[in-house]
Amino acid sequence: METNGTQTVLIAATDDKIKVQLYFDVVELLVKAMSGKNDQKFIRNLGPIMTNLNMRLIVCASDDVAKAYFKWRAIAGLGTDPAASVDTFMGMLMAMRKDLNPATALALEDVEGVFQ
Repeated sequence: METNGTQTVLIAATDDKIKVQLYFDVVELLVKAMSGKNDQKFIRNLGPIMTNLNMRLIVCASDDVAKAYFKWRAIAGLGTDPAASVDTFMGMLMAMRKDLNPATALALEDVEGVFQ
């Protein structure tokens, strides 16, 4: 399918809108999950919700965001190093930011300590 300039811009804008919603969904869920203030219904539904997010990330996220997310999942899943889990979570947030705004000047060092 051929696209003209206007179609290309509309497709890019739609992709960005999808990514923004996806990234907010991921962050909101993970912050809620890490809060420790979850009811049984949330815990029961966490598996299917995570599966849905995994699939959406694989399809829609940039390579850097998907890799950062799955790295965080691997480290957090071990449950042995909370500091490493927070560090990889922050790395994932920064990858999301970079994906949505490649010109960002905000660095990981600028946001260290936000979740501690």
